[in-house]
This record gives sequence, structure tokens and C-alpha cells, in this order.
Amino acid sequence: MQKYIKFLCYLTFLLTSSAHAISQGAGNTSITNAQQQSCGCDHTISTYNWLVDGGTLGVQPGDTICLDSSVAYANMTWRNIIGTQEDPVIITNCGGQVYINAHNSGTPNIGYGWRFKSSSFFKISGDGDTNHDYGIKVSTPGGFYITMEHFTTNFEISNVEVAGISPVTPTSTQNGFAGIGIKTKPYCDGSSDRGAWTMHDVSVHDNYIHDVGGEGLYIGYGFYDGRVESNCGALRIPHAIRGLRVFNNKVEDVGYDGIQVKNADTDAEIHNNFIANYGLRENGNHDEGLLVGDGTEALIYNNWIDNGPGVKKGNGIQLNAFGNTKVFNNVVIGLGQDATQNLYNKRDSIYINNNSSAFSNAKTGTFEIYNNTFIGAQNYGIEAYTPQAIELKNNIFAGYAQQSSFGFTASQTNISNIFNMDLSTFNFVDALNHDFRLQLSSPAVGAGVNTQLSFDHDNLLRVDNVFDVGAYEYGGALAGSIPTLSILTPSSNIHTARGAVFIEVGLTDSTNVVEKVQYVLNGKLIGTDLLPRKTEHWIGGQRFDIGTNDFHAIALDFSGQIVAQSQNITITVN
Repeated sequence: MQKYIKFLCYLTFLLTSSAHAISQGAGNTSITNAQQQSCGCDHTISTYNWLVDGGTLGVQPGDTICLDSSVAYANMTWRNIIGTQEDPVIITNCGGQVYINAHNSGTPNIGYGWRFKSSSFFKISGDGDTNHDYGIKVSTPGGFYITMEHFTTNFEISNVEVAGISPVTPTSTQNGFAGIGIKTKPYCDGSSDRGAWTMHDVSVHDNYIHDVGGEGLYIGYGFYDGRVESNCGALRIPHAIRGLRVFNNKVEDVGYDGIQVKNADTDAEIHNNFIANYGLRENGNHDEGLLVGDGTEALIYNNWIDNGPGVKKGNGIQLNAFGNTKVFNNVVIGLGQDATQNLYNKRDSIYINNNSSAFSNAKTGTFEIYNNTFIGAQNYGIEAYTPQAIELKNNIFAGYAQQSSFGFTASQTNISNIFNMDLSTFNFVDALNHDFRLQLSSPAVGAGVNTQLSFDHDNLLRVDNVFDVGAYEYGGALAGSIPTLSILTPSSNIHTARGAVFIEVGLTDSTNVVEKVQYVLNGKLIGTDLLPRKTEHWIGGQRFDIGTNDFHAIALDFSGQIVAQSQNITITVN
């Protein structure tokens, strides 16, 4: 069989803009015309104003709106920022890091930092100055730091720092609420109900969110089944989010959940995020590392979740989502400062609970929990109370207080998972310093089953035919470096033999991991070439069976593991 490398691909919502002529916005600005030219500014917000209206400003699709790093902005509301899918509006910093600081408002408990209303097809990007990874910074003493509301859709937020001004404690009052809020609340007239309106294509990536009083990211209204809203006494069904990408964000030192996602019922991915020190307000209802809540169906992978030292906190990953949600290659840690002492300060590493009767696929979808590394839990490594089927494969559970708990599950598959309270048995590279990569002597190496994952937590390629347990692949290869093997001669996969057959094999091995190539006829080894030498072999007629013969070649590394296999060819002898 031909060896294929299968990549799990994801679409990243990238917004690009067309070039437009530069015209300076109204008012004086501290950035020079040359800087505006360099930043590509069509409009410059050169003086602080609490309201920026795209219609009044004359914003057109594809325009770039610049924020001036020398201006002391306070809380701002932006509305009617309208681009198109082909030509989104770009909002960026110019001249250095821009600081939108609602503490400058003079109102101690101002209820927001920077909010957008009635806007679509735009991109906020703090990449306007190469000296700053996060060229836009936002702070507020109250409310959301950044919020996308009132029918705002089709947007991207990147390279933004969302920053509280002091550490979060259970009693602190100046840390505001959530870092980035993304939702349109239900309106009494039903105009924002699911079916009447949908939020599309949201991308939140490469942001730094810290020291906020609520969630780091608060995405989706929740209550997917609907609820009676107190302001109007009517049942409302909150809108869906379709096309969500949340990746490469750093979230730490937050009061509630690190990242919370709800209502993302179609095409959602949450990956490669770093979440640490969450739940600092010690509120048991809002203290998870990653909460994927009601009405969500998602791919959740390659995240790092570490609740850090401190008192008991919430679950590392909590799923109240639809089935058809896949969780893989995540590292979830709850050991406190000393990984050797099993300091349990997290309830569960992963907790699954969805009993909503209204979810259309709640009882038919499957939770696929593959190749994660779960370290430390005050309670269970995994706890589940849900009607959906659960497939649990190739996971490491270490340092927990109790092994696992499953209740009310319709179906539960438990294959090739390793449970052990003693961290030392796993032979991690350096558990004390949270390096949970595998050493060759680890019992997790080669102990798994094929989960069809092509990459690991470090985005290294998983080697075919050797299935490791946990988020890391021992000996994983960089993309493009994994060996390939193919039969060059004979050129056809079906060959009729008349006497001996000459076999020539092509090997690609950019990192020189292959020690030898072997030739297999009808399941039996018939020859070996130690490298370096030509990879070729003559098969004599006496070795063939009359009729159909199957032949392929394999490549082995220095540890004897198969790292590549050629296609099969059929040799027919009459």
C-alpha cells in the first residue's frame, strides 16, 4: 500500500485588502504624512472621540483606519464599519503601540473599553509597528475590554493586548469583566434569534489577554435551547456563530474561564492556545480552563492549559457541547508548582456533561478524545455524564486523585489509554518543569492505536505504524522531513514475470533517519540493503509462487522502527 501522510487541514479566516489611494482623515495628527503613507492610512483617528461612525468618516470597503500611538484614547464605540468579503476594512496602529484606556474616561466604573456595533467585514490588527507584537492595547475598569455586539459579524482580531492594570483577586474591583466578548444579545423583537440572524466567519488569533476580571475570551451568548429573557418576558433563541477560528492566543491570570465558547454550532476550531492561571476569582461556576459550552460542535486541539499554583480550581477542559466534537493533542496540567508531589488543585482534567434534549444531534454525535496528555486532577482524570457516545483513545492520565467516572453515557469506548497516579512511571523528559514529551523508555511509546492523527502537540508528524499514547510523538518528524519510499522499477503496479524481476526503489530521506531498506514478497523478507547503497534487488524466478505475488519495500530507522513503506505491486507468474 502506498504510504500517505494525512494532514488534518484547517481553514484560517484571513482578511486581505486591496490598495486604495491615501487621503488624510479630518483633524491634526501627531504621526507624520510619511508615517501615514507607510501605514497605508486612508483615515486617521487623530484626536480622542468616544464615537467613531464609519458613515460619518466616509469609510469605504478596503480602507485602512489608523489609530495614532500618541493619542490618549479612552473608551470608544465604533459603528457602521462596513467592508466586503473581498475588501475588508483594516483597523491598525501607526507610529507605535496604541493604548485605548478606558481608565482615562474619568468615570471610575465605565462599562466598556472598545466596542463595535452594526459592523461587518473588518479586521483589527495590531501589526502596524514591527517593534510591538501587540500594537493595540486595551484596558477598562469595568465591563468588556473589547466587545463585538449589535449585529456585528465577519471580523478578525489579531495582535491585540487586552490588559488589566492590576492582579486579579477574589475581591479586586478594577479588572473589568471579560477580555474579548463576541455576541449579539437576544432582542425582544426576535431580530437576533437563531434563524433570523447569524454571526459568520470570526477569527481571533495571536492576542495576549491577561489580568481581566471575567473570562479571557467570552464567545457566544449561551442558552442554545433558548430562555425567557427577563427584560421582555419572551422566549428567545440566541443566534449561532458559524465559521469560528480561535488560535494562537495567550490567556493568563484571569478571574473566570480562560476561554469560553458557546453557540458555535457549525465549523468551529479552537487550537494552539496557551491558557494559564484561570479562575482567580474562585467562583466555582466560572473557573474552567477551556469551556466549550452548549450549542457548539468543534475541533479542539494542540492547546496548553495550566491552572498554575493555588487553591482548588475548575476543570481543565469542560465540554457541554454537541457530539461530533473532537479533542486531541492537548496538554492539560493541574499540579501546582511541584509536579512530583501530586498537588491536586483542579477538579477534573476533562469533564463532559450534555443532557440537553433539544440538541438535534446530542444523542447521535460522538466525542472523540484522542492523544491528549492529562496531568493532575483533584478529582477524576475524566468524568462524563452525557448521552453521547465517547471514544477515548491513546490518552495519558497521570497524577489524578481518582481514575475515571462515566455515568449515563450511551456508549463508551476506552482503548489504549494509560492511567497511572505516579508521574514517574511515564518517563517524561522533565515533568518537574512541565516537559511532558516522551523518552524512548516511556511505556506510552508504541502503546497506542491508529487514531488517524498526522501531527502531534509540537506539530511534528506522527510516524506511521508506530502509535504513541499522549499529546507528543516520540521521534516525531518535521513536516517535509519524514522519509518516503516508492518503487520506480517496474513502473506499473501490475507486472507479469517471465524469469527474474529487477526491483528499483526510490528513497527520500532528508534527515538521514533510515538505516536500511528491506524487500518483502508474499509477506516474507527476501532481502536487505544497508545504507548508503543503491536500493535495488533482483527477485529470482524460483522465489515466485505460480499465480499472484505481492511485493513491497519498507524503510527502517536505527531503532528498527518502520518509518516508510512503498506501494504494493502485483507480480503475476503463469
